[in-house]
Amino acid sequence: MKLTIKKLSYMALLVAMTMMQTSCDELLGETDNPAPPVSDVTLDETTLEMVYGIGKEVTLEATVSPADTEDFDVTWSSSDESVATVDDEGVVHAVGAGTAVITAKAGSKKATCDVSVVINLETPLTFEAAKAGVTVKFNKYNSDVVATNVEYSLDGGITWKNDLTADGVTLAAAGDKISFRGTNEAYGADNYIDCYRFELSAETFAYGNVMSLINKDNYPTNKTLTADYAFKWMFINQTNLKNKDADHQIFLPATTLTEYCYDGMFWSCKSLTTAPELPAKTMKKGCYGYMFDWCESLTTAPELPATTLAEECYYCMFESCKKLTTAPKLPAETLAKGCYSSMFYDCESLTTAP
Repeated sequence: MKLTIKKLSYMALLVAMTMMQTSCDELLGETDNPAPPVSDVTLDETTLEMVYGIGKEVTLEATVSPADTEDFDVTWSSSDESVATVDDEGVVHAVGAGTAVITAKAGSKKATCDVSVVINLETPLTFEAAKAGVTVKFNKYNSDVVATNVEYSLDGGITWKNDLTADGVTLAAAGDKISFRGTNEAYGADNYIDCYRFELSAETFAYGNVMSLINKDNYPTNKTLTADYAFKWMFINQTNLKNKDADHQIFLPATTLTEYCYDGMFWSCKSLTTAPELPAKTMKKGCYGYMFDWCESLTTAPELPATTLAEECYYCMFESCKKLTTAPKLPAETLAKGCYSSMFYDCESLTTAP
């Protein structure tokens, strides 16, 4: 068969047009049945109430319409990550008390969920063995005088015992727990030898509401201290005391303080990395004095919202916290004698001033 120049040119033109069409389809996509754009995004929950301190997470599910939408990505965000965080899978984690808005976005459409977080204050002061064989004592400083009017539980608060001795209680296995509650206005005193303190023989996690020691019946709602020296020196020199994780915090919820109530409470707790929140806005004389002195591993300081100060209220509060890098804001405009004296003395890693 003979092909003329005219026929060859015609065939070449057809091949070229076919290749151009294929190339356009690859670049622009099929035009006959394009994937529809995202028209709506909905969440399975529009409001959430969460409790911080019990390790609970909630997974939000996003539904994108229409169902045949292809190649969409749902992105998640939180308006306040100090209250709640959300990961790429929509898992919401409570971080602190307050409110936040979780947003799911696909294309130009989005949906939101309002999250409210409250703090769990139901857990009494609890110690959890990080290693087997931890002994927990609660005696007067350097003596065998055991704290009175104190009960303990080894089963998560189901049953309570009042037979605590100076020898303390031994937690046989790692993960075993002991919780405490009591009915005393104060465990500290002006003279250090009259202060009661916990003693931990090996690495131990501490968490829960310390107000369980003040009034065993109403501690979840009690935010008032009534006696001076309430928790003075309670954990002094306990180098084995450790933070567990973000869901197991030590809570000091009192907003009405007394003189020297937390004086030296965590002094020389050298394994403590995160300090408890301190919500009180009105200080009392010496209330936070020496509170975290020589906590050499402390990296995070609590917010200090107090606007009414008192004499020596922050005296030596963070002295020798050698890993502390950022100082909390100090909003008070009217000062008191010695209120900030030596507050950050020997904090050699501090890079930001209040």
